[in-house]
Parts: sequence; C-alpha cells; structure tokens
Amino acid sequence: MGWPDPVTSGAGIFTPKAKFFFIRSYIAQFNLLVNTAVTQDGRHFTFPDGATPGRNYHVSIRSECYNWSSNRYSLDFFIEDSFYVDAAIGIENPMSYGLIYDYGSFPGLPTISFQPFALPFTGVHLFRLDQLQPVSYWRPHFP
Repeated sequence: MGWPDPVTSGAGIFTPKAKFFFIRSYIAQFNLLVNTAVTQDGRHFTFPDGATPGRNYHVSIRSECYNWSSNRYSLDFFIEDSFYVDAAIGIENPMSYGLIYDYGSFPGLPTISFQPFALPFTGVHLFRLDQLQPVSYWRPHFP
C-alpha cells in the first residue's frame, strides 16, 4: 500500500489573519496575482516563471474549499500545496505566498487572492468558484 505522497507547501501570510473564517458559499472567485499565463486543471493551477526558463509554479486549493458548500473554513486551510519545480532538477520546492480575503476590489465579489512571494504582482487572473451552487440554495448567485 505505501505512504501517501507528502504535500509540499511554502509558508503563508494571511490577511486579515490565518484563523479568519469565511463561509465557502460566499466566496465567488479565486485570484492568482501573477504576471504570466495560468493554466487551470480543476482545483490545480500552474504558471511559469517569466524570468526563470523551465521553472513552473503549482498551487492547489483544498477540495473542501474548491467544491461548493455552505461550510466555513479558515484562510490557513484553503491552500493544499504551493511549490515550484525547476525542469532541470525536477524537485518540488516550497513556495511561500500571501493569501488575502477581499470583498469589493475585484468586480465587487468576495474573493480569495493568492500571491507568490517569488513573483512580482503585475497581473490578476480571476477564476470563478461559485458556479456549482445548487439552484435551490437561499442566497442568489453572484452576478
């Protein structure tokens, strides 16, 4: 059977704080604050380093937070792993990051934004997270 693969994740800095709780159904989108193109595969996001050829960054949202629910979670629970890989070496290296809960800055929707500390903030990539809300849920869909 064997041991499960360990999670590689850098340290996070959280705004307003690590144990800030949010209701998942109130989060409309996830933003990646990076300066390169982002590829999404479900709850996994990949983007290259514009300055270092062959270096790719990887971020995964925990499935409990990615999938729609009316549960509450803390900011420090939201990211499952964050790391980068240099193609020449092939080893996962922890990537430290900032995670911010924000309401109103990005088209007026409740948002969680991820910014890797290794890259400058020069772009915003928005990913909607509210599309799986049940039709019968009491709170209307976000615009």
